[in-house]
Amino acid sequence: MQCTLCGREVEKLNKAEIEGSIVNVCDACMKFGRTAKKTEEQIYKQVKSEAVEFSKPKTKEEYEK
Repeated sequence: MQCTLCGREVEKLNKAEIEGSIVNVCDACMKFGRTAKKTEEQIYKQVKSEAVEFSKPKTKEEYEK
C-alpha cells in the first residue's frame, strides 16, 4: 500500500486526520496529523451542519444579544 503523503510503499497504513481530511499515511508521516477518531462521513456531516448554521438568518433576539 502507498502512503498518501510521501508515496512510500509500506505494508501497514494508519488513518490520520490532517487538516480536516482523513488520509492513509505511513508511521513516519503520522507526525503531521493525529489518529483519526472520526470517519470521513462524520467530518462531512459536521462541516455541512456548520455551514447550515452559518447561513441561517438570525432572529431579532439573536441580534439583541
